[in-house]
Amino acid sequence: PRDTTEDGRRFNFKVTSWNVDGLRAWVKKGGLERVQADAPDVLCLQETKCGAESVPEELRSLGAFPHQHSPSDRPSYSGMGLLSRTKPLAVTYGMGDPELDAEGRVLTAEFPALRVVCVYVPNSGRGLGRLSFRQAWDERFCSFVSQLDRSKPVAICGDLNVAHQTLDLRNPSGNKRSPGFTREEREAFRELLGAGPRPPLDPVTLP
Repeated sequence: PRDTTEDGRRFNFKVTSWNVDGLRAWVKKGGLERVQADAPDVLCLQETKCGAESVPEELRSLGAFPHQHSPSDRPSYSGMGLLSRTKPLAVTYGMGDPELDAEGRVLTAEFPALRVVCVYVPNSGRGLGRLSFRQAWDERFCSFVSQLDRSKPVAICGDLNVAHQTLDLRNPSGNKRSPGFTREEREAFRELLGAGPRPPLDPVTLP
């Protein structure tokens, strides 16, 4: 891992993010050792697939400040985790929308200089069956982080479930209506990237 910025300054706050696809299996496969070698100040985990009571003991014994966010009715589905070397000023769960927050996909930790938003964006699903839910979620998330950014810088870390440009896929022409590469999802991601002039989407996304 890099220890300095592009202009040679040493990092003073490092955040690592990883979609673990099952926290307990990730620990057994040595994921924790790899993270410890990276030595981040904050570790963001997505798709933990376990409730707070099932967090592996190896994580509990690190001496870090752990926070876990999972669906209350389906703890083995999706889920987020965040560990930090220093205690956050505040930790919030979700975006303030009970319907969109039901799957446990957003966890925000506030530190003196910034807020770290750990996120696991929902997939639009096979046959795009959840595309409308994804669109509503994207709109709410963009509004949520924009509001946070008004008072303090925001670092968004996680699995964003989107391929933004054609170079992100091996076969963009054949994936125009694939989950994560639809015009709707890519447009929403562009909105999230920020205001100001932006280039148009590649023609491959046109119907």
